[in-house]
Amino acid sequence: MVPRNKAVADEKVIRFSTDVRADSVNYMTRRKVYYCISCAKHKGIFEKKKEQAQRAAARYDR
Repeated sequence: MVPRNKAVADEKVIRFSTDVRADSVNYMTRRKVYYCISCAKHKGIFEKKKEQAQRAAARYDR
């Protein structure tokens, strides 16, 4: 159990689609998942967010 303020949040997007001749059903849902720091590092989520933040900061410095 990790407190939410220390956990790393990741948003998962789940998409379902069916290709039926009469109707095409598309369904999309978003779910926020929280990981502890060590699990997020293992899955590569934590480092990706760090790199994205560094790129965004570099863009604004120009």
